[in-house]
Order: sequence, then C-alpha cells, then structure tokens
Amino acid sequence: MVWLAITLGVASIIGGVTHFLMPRAQLHMASGLKRDFFESLGQSAGAFTVHYWAMMIASLAGAAVIMGAGVALGVVEGILHSILRFGAALGFVVAALSFGLMLKQALRLSDAWPNLSESAREAVKTNGLPNIDPWGLFSFFLVGLWFLVFNVTAVNVGALPLWLGIIGCVGGVSFLLVFVGMLLHIGLLVDISAALGCIVVSPMWSFGLAYFLMRVT
Repeated sequence: MVWLAITLGVASIIGGVTHFLMPRAQLHMASGLKRDFFESLGQSAGAFTVHYWAMMIASLAGAAVIMGAGVALGVVEGILHSILRFGAALGFVVAALSFGLMLKQALRLSDAWPNLSESAREAVKTNGLPNIDPWGLFSFFLVGLWFLVFNVTAVNVGALPLWLGIIGCVGGVSFLLVFVGMLLHIGLLVDISAALGCIVVSPMWSFGLAYFLMRVT
C-alpha cells in the first residue's frame, strides 16, 4: 500500500505538469475536439503521450489505494461507504481505460489526419475520441465523493491525522471541480483542478498517507 500511494503521488505530479506543457489545442476534455487538435498533435505529441500514460498509471494506482486504504488503516465501513468505495475504484479503472483508448485513437488519427477528406475530418471531430465516461460521473464525481467521505470518516475514528484528512478533502473537491468542468464545458475548472489536484493536493495526500502508513506499520 505504501508503494501504491507513492506511485499515485508521482504519477499525479507528472500528469499535472504535462497538462500545462501540452499546447492549448490538445486540451479537449472540457471543450471538445477543435480543428487544430490533430494538427497540433502531429507536430508534437511528447507531452500529450506522457500525460496520458501518467494519468493511466495514476488512475490504476488510485483504484488500488481506494480499495486498500481503509483496510490498511482499520477503518470500519458501513454498507453505503463500501458501495461508494467500489464505485470510486471502478471510476478510476474506467478513467485508466478511457485515457488509454483516447491516447491510442488520438495518435492513430493524427498520423492519418493529413490524408483525410474534409468530410472525414468533420466526422472525426463530431464523434470525438473514445471516452467510456465522457461526463466524468464515475472517473471524477464518485472518486471525489469517496475522498470526502473517506477522509472525514478516517479522521473522526482517529485513523488519520486531521491535517492529512483536510488535504484529502481538498483533493476530493478538486476531483469534483473536474466533473463540473467537464459537465459544463468549462476548461478553466479543469485547469484549476490540474494545478490544485494533480500537482499539489494529490501528491501531498498520497505521500502523507505513505508516510503515515510506514509509521503505524
């Protein structure tokens, strides 16, 4: 569990930093595909590729942390909390699959883009990239809700220190901001969450959890 938490923190930092290294044309999660998306990707796909791989790794590590954190800390769950935990872990798995599918399709289409007819390009933009959870209901809403519920519960029963619980709750809010940004197509909210959540809060919580687990075990 310690190494999973560390992996989550490192992958989150890489994912957050590369979000801001990508050209604006490649940021499509909230605004949708623009005409220059594939042209930009054809010119430079380095940050895009690293970002999506980092988010896949962070999502899978996050799913494992969600499933194991309560057990490792001895937090007793009620039935609703257990359902939320499984839903949030599933959400992270869905996110990992979506990032993988989008990366594969985006790179494939960027190679083919110069040779596509105008009608084919319009069809590609209309259909978008494959995303199992386009509104982020599982990937961000359920995950954010789990972070809030888990950290409040863990602090209340003395399984986590208050400072770490507060960081976790802020992380939950950052996930919910991504959900709202994707639902309402507000790119600024996604950017804020990338800066606040991936680069700052998620690593602080993940590394803090790893440190706390090493101390108590």
